[in-house]
Amino acid sequence: MRILTLRFANINSLAGEWAVNFEDPAFRDGLFALTGPTGSGKTSVLDALSLALYGRTVRQKVSKEANEVMTRGAGSASAEVAFETDGQQYLCTWSQHRARSKAGGNLQAARRTLARLPGGRILCERLAEMDAAVASVTGMTFEQFTRSVLLAQGQFDAFLKAKDDERSDILEQVTGTEIFSEVGAAVFARYQRERDKTALLAQHQSFLQVLEPEARAGLILGRGAAQQAKQTLEAEVVRLQSEQAWLDNLDTLRAQRARLLNELAQHDASVLQMRPELERLLLADAARALDAAYAKFDAVRKLAWRRVRAWETRSVDGKAAEAELAGWRRELAAADAVCGTRDSSALTAGTRQFPLVKMALSLLEAKRAHAAALPVFERLREIGRASCR
Repeated sequence: MRILTLRFANINSLAGEWAVNFEDPAFRDGLFALTGPTGSGKTSVLDALSLALYGRTVRQKVSKEANEVMTRGAGSASAEVAFETDGQQYLCTWSQHRARSKAGGNLQAARRTLARLPGGRILCERLAEMDAAVASVTGMTFEQFTRSVLLAQGQFDAFLKAKDDERSDILEQVTGTEIFSEVGAAVFARYQRERDKTALLAQHQSFLQVLEPEARAGLILGRGAAQQAKQTLEAEVVRLQSEQAWLDNLDTLRAQRARLLNELAQHDASVLQMRPELERLLLADAARALDAAYAKFDAVRKLAWRRVRAWETRSVDGKAAEAELAGWRRELAAADAVCGTRDSSALTAGTRQFPLVKMALSLLEAKRAHAAALPVFERLREIGRASCR
């Protein structure tokens, strides 16, 4: 925070209006000091700065009931300061007056404002909120301000004249460094805790014994044996995992085999159920192979018999007709014999071929079932061989 200007009126011995422009070049070259005899008003300037910012001072009481900073015989007092912080400029004011601004009038409530410059926009003017508003802008409370920026008159003198054992207390009071005493106490407590821990660790260390070289060598050998045993156990675990996987696969194959056997049984039952139809179909196929030959012989036989009946009904005389008729009868008998022989041989061949056809069908179905179950049987055979090994 940088002070720009300070204006005040009727503060302690400085009656009337006063103003200090800290922007003047006279205040920019190094340090400056306010000097003068006692009672000339040097501290009053600092009191005006404290009043303008915080509405109070360290050494005097300022309230609605009493105002010790107002010049005697004056009816009012005021202070305002313009300052800059974080690149922003602000104006902070304080004022208090008596009734009708008369020296004998009753004190009225003080007025305080905080405004932003330039423009003078009011940021806060309620007394209950002013301390928090000023602290948020300046970054300092009244106590921090009076201990770091403005030391009250007499406190530093008390520090210089104090005894050695009293100076630390006075310095803490003036500078607000009570926290260092708390930090020192905390550090000492931490030191005691760490010291106790160190003592405990040292006690534990005393119980530890360093091994002899022979004992250490024995432990190293034991460690090597343990590592080898670990590797052996890991290999055994891998083998057992492989066998477990094999057993799991065997369970799967057994389930597949049971399913195939069930399907095979269902298939056999279907074959037995369809056997009568298959037998009828075989007989029909054997008979259908003789249909053409039988139809031809039957047609020849019927034609021959028609001719015979026609010659028998005709009244034709002569030996030639009888001889012709006898020849036809012989041919007809020979045709009947041939036809009957072929019919019987075809029937015999069909009857002889029927069991063979049934056997062929059974073999065909067995071959199909064998082909379906062959992979499962081969897998079971490999499993059995592996189990024997």
